[in-house]
Amino acid sequence: MLTEILTHPLLPIVTGILGFFMGHRFALWRDRRNEFNAASEILFVDLEKQRVSPSVHSKEPNEMSFAVFRRHLHGRQRCAFDQAVEAYKKANSDYTPIDEFAFYQHRDPDKVRACAEALIRFTRRK
Repeated sequence: MLTEILTHPLLPIVTGILGFFMGHRFALWRDRRNEFNAASEILFVDLEKQRVSPSVHSKEPNEMSFAVFRRHLHGRQRCAFDQAVEAYKKANSDYTPIDEFAFYQHRDPDKVRACAEALIRFTRRK
């Protein structure tokens, strides 16, 4: 019985097709992982700067960084990421002038740091 299955002429064709599709699927997963890691690295660097030293005058991370990274997330992660981005934007827009030369500072820099850390959690490499 086993020798009949192993010597059947369709076995190499079926296993070849199966191997082709599995290899293709693994290659797609690898490419998606590489794209995710590239997008997350850019966002991570920008958020790490804000976490270490929150600055009102910094323009990073910008909307494009968030949008590019968001494309690589799944549905449930995307919703949580959107909520974290909104919290970060709200915390980052809460500032007060410190002198007449148009210098500003965050009212609560710890809140900005906490929001940046919440976003950094999404950027773990895969």
